[in-house]
Amino acid sequence: MPIFSLEIEKHVLGGLIKFPNIFIEVDRFLKEDDFFNDLHKTIYKIIKTLLRDNKEIDTIIISEKIKNLNLTFDDDLDVFNYIDSLKYSQITKQALIESCKELSKIRIRRELQDLGQRISAKQKDNGTKSFNEIISDIDTVYNDTLLSYYIDQDPE
Repeated sequence: MPIFSLEIEKHVLGGLIKFPNIFIEVDRFLKEDDFFNDLHKTIYKIIKTLLRDNKEIDTIIISEKIKNLNLTFDDDLDVFNYIDSLKYSQITKQALIESCKELSKIRIRRELQDLGQRISAKQKDNGTKSFNEIISDIDTVYNDTLLSYYIDQDPE
């Protein structure tokens, strides 16, 4: 079962639409992969691109960019209304920063869950190998993931 929070994702997107100046503070740790939902990931990518290009953040602009990408999401979803509803999110600037940190932590938990599944699969696939070879293979998978994090990776 994947680890994610659609509510936190919505709060972050709504907060970035309301308070685009906060993006500078969260850009160093907030990643596209922090968003589990494909639509949310796409909205974040567009917001990020607009902000980096010093362009205005507007629900119409975001909706048009999604429309121009010819992406389809839920058939019943009106992307403009969905994005417009995000901007009415009741979030403060400080809560936005905290939500971005939490979203980043959730992504790390999701990656660690995936790591556990890959280690389990690696162990099952190594049935004929020696114990030392199995440990070496698992250790490689484990270290490749964990070494990508800093010891104090909690977003500041």
